[in-house]
Amino acid sequence: MWGNYALSLYRNLSRRWLYTGINVLGLALGIAVFGVLALVVRFETSFDRWIPDAQNIYRVNIIHHWPGQARREAPSTQGLLLPNLQAEFPQIKAGARLMPIPAIVRRGAQPNLEQVVLADPSMFQVFALPFAVGDRATALADPTGLVVSQAMARKYFGTERALGRELTLVVGGAARNYRVTGVLRDLPPNSHLVLGLIIPLTSEVAGPERAKQLQHWGSSMLYTYIRLRTPADAAALQAAVPGFVERRVSGDIPTPAGNYMTFRLRPLTALNFVDANTSGAFRTGADPLFVGALGAMGAAALLIAVVNYISLATAHAGLRAREVAMRKVVGATRKALVVQFVAEALAIALAAGLVAGALIELSMPVVSAVLGETIRIRYLGAEGIALPLLGLSLVVGLASGVYPALVLANYRPAAVLASARAPGGGRRGARMREILALGQFAAAICLMVCTAVIFAQIRFVHQADIGFRRDGLIIVQMGDAQVAKDKRALLQAFRGLPGVLSATASTRRPATDQNSSTNVGVVGNGREEPSLVYEWIGPDYARTLGLTMLAGRALGSDQRMDDKASAPSDQFKGRSLNAMINRRALVALGFAGPRQAIGQRIRVGDGRAVNATIVGVAADVRFLSPHDAAEPQFYMQDSGLGRTEGESAWSAAMRVRDGDEAAVMRRIADVWRAMEPGTPLQAQTAPAALQPYYDPDARRGQLFAVGAGLSCVIACLGLFGLAAFNTSRRYKEIGIRKTLGASTADVARLLIGEFLRPVLWANLIAWPLAFFAMRAWLAGFDQRIDLTPAAFLIASALAIVVAVATVASQTLRVARAEPATALRYE
Repeated sequence: MWGNYALSLYRNLSRRWLYTGINVLGLALGIAVFGVLALVVRFETSFDRWIPDAQNIYRVNIIHHWPGQARREAPSTQGLLLPNLQAEFPQIKAGARLMPIPAIVRRGAQPNLEQVVLADPSMFQVFALPFAVGDRATALADPTGLVVSQAMARKYFGTERALGRELTLVVGGAARNYRVTGVLRDLPPNSHLVLGLIIPLTSEVAGPERAKQLQHWGSSMLYTYIRLRTPADAAALQAAVPGFVERRVSGDIPTPAGNYMTFRLRPLTALNFVDANTSGAFRTGADPLFVGALGAMGAAALLIAVVNYISLATAHAGLRAREVAMRKVVGATRKALVVQFVAEALAIALAAGLVAGALIELSMPVVSAVLGETIRIRYLGAEGIALPLLGLSLVVGLASGVYPALVLANYRPAAVLASARAPGGGRRGARMREILALGQFAAAICLMVCTAVIFAQIRFVHQADIGFRRDGLIIVQMGDAQVAKDKRALLQAFRGLPGVLSATASTRRPATDQNSSTNVGVVGNGREEPSLVYEWIGPDYARTLGLTMLAGRALGSDQRMDDKASAPSDQFKGRSLNAMINRRALVALGFAGPRQAIGQRIRVGDGRAVNATIVGVAADVRFLSPHDAAEPQFYMQDSGLGRTEGESAWSAAMRVRDGDEAAVMRRIADVWRAMEPGTPLQAQTAPAALQPYYDPDARRGQLFAVGAGLSCVIACLGLFGLAAFNTSRRYKEIGIRKTLGASTADVARLLIGEFLRPVLWANLIAWPLAFFAMRAWLAGFDQRIDLTPAAFLIASALAIVVAVATVASQTLRVARAEPATALRYE
């Protein structure tokens, strides 16, 4: 019996090679798109799940809701948080604080700038990470112990044994020797942790300034992780957080503290996902809406492919009606026929699965390059794709084959054999195929609209005004690990370089969320004082960064009251300096407009430190992700670059002539080597610094566009197959129409119009779906485009053009045929 079925399958497929090719290719593309995007979604959702007991590990995030600022969740918490949590909640099995900071690593002649993680010795009680060499229980017990990753061990020790060897680390300007006590296996790419060099977190290595900040609630500078016993403990601890904040948080936080901040436990397995109000840690996270959209698009592509098969199979069912009738006459049962036709669908789906597997293998290097992540394929094992691909092919075969099999098995032998022509399903069958085509193109048009909106938004954020000119701007870090002996001398040397138009310095820089904030109030105003970010700047700041002034003037070195350095430090407090604010600060402080703020006096730091007079209002500056809103901020100038207070966290910024960036970079490196020998230079252009914040959306947008395009191709394959089938069945009808006077153009319009009808109706379904989906996605951006009709009309027009091009060859071939050819055998 099965041999007979196999022979019948071979004859049917080989006789109708176009139908077979369209089905196999359509299903293969659908399975391949679904498989690739499923691998991407699996990768994005698998972050840190490989860590033992990951389901009970949490990072404690802080949620700020300071007056005048939007509610924001951040991973950086205070040094006091963990010991206070452990003192109050015994269900915490282990906890650890991690503080990534830049440090200079010296071994050999060439020093290197690396990210070093300061961690509590209990870190490996929270994260049971795999060690290649060493004991994880005691690796950080020694204050001079150093844990290195395998990659770092190869970098600094080559093929030599790393355990017991020494490295010199310069942290905060102080050089210390550390002995390697453990070699950590390189973490897989699906981890939010970035661990190359790990040293114990002590007050000595943190430095006096950081050690002081670790002991008060006003400074958030490290990441706090805890390990609990059960998820129920996490729920109980989260419920107890408001009470904990009121009991424990004091000092630098206004009372009641719960009105200004709270804490949230974020599961380790969810840390890869960040929304518009949550910043990432260690590495940029993924937008959960975008990841979900990729998964939905993969499912849509697979569904379109299945619908293709059903539509074509039901259309071609009439061609096999006499075969079904003869099989029933000679004794075939309905069940046996259903089994036969489902088996044929399974065979086609398995062939498509093999093709899809090859397509997945070929596309994954490209996908990894687009995403900037290494996604590896394993065929066998727990993460293997061979069995899931086989299972998916079988499910697709069943889903696509059952309905056509039932249609074929229901034909009545007497009616079929008595008919002069094979049944084609009549009007009901044509209506069913039209509905299926409508659903296909609704999904395809929806994806095309979403693609158009995504690319328009990505282009917009790359070109949008972010408050400063990013082109021609070079940033040089002069703080923390790169402590310059005299920052003013460096800045002066930079100003003298050929190609440098202007240079300045500041305590903030593009692409960093490191900032400080303080309460600011308007003198004579009894309103609640909002918390504003403050930034110390050097002369020429506004000109160098290209700030847009909305009112007043920028701070300058020629105005005595503009500069903190114009008076000795012991006379600084209580003076009324000049200051600039941004637009968000204008709103937070309650001014009616930019002009109304000029000349107003503000209290900085609850009135204890400085009174300032507003002399300028600048446009908002966005130093971070386009998803993030600009923060309310004020600026004060210090041409001494913090020397009177011992600050080192300054960065230089240089405006460069067009086309001179590469040459100026080389000159900067020469100056740096001459003035700061032994200290690595860390310099980059502003666009390069901002790239990690803009790239993820652009990369996933490219993947989305490819998937949407392939989904449209799959839908068009089905439309092409239907066009080929329907026009061949109407060959005689066209001959009669032309005999009665119809022109080729009339016939072409008739046929193309019938095929376009479901495409046009599909817009009524696609447009609302795309509108609500894109409105939700765009809500995650602070700067975003408007949802105009252009994207919808363009996508619909493109779908119509593609559909016409798909069916045109078939319809024109039939429309141009001579009537005699169609009617000759009558």
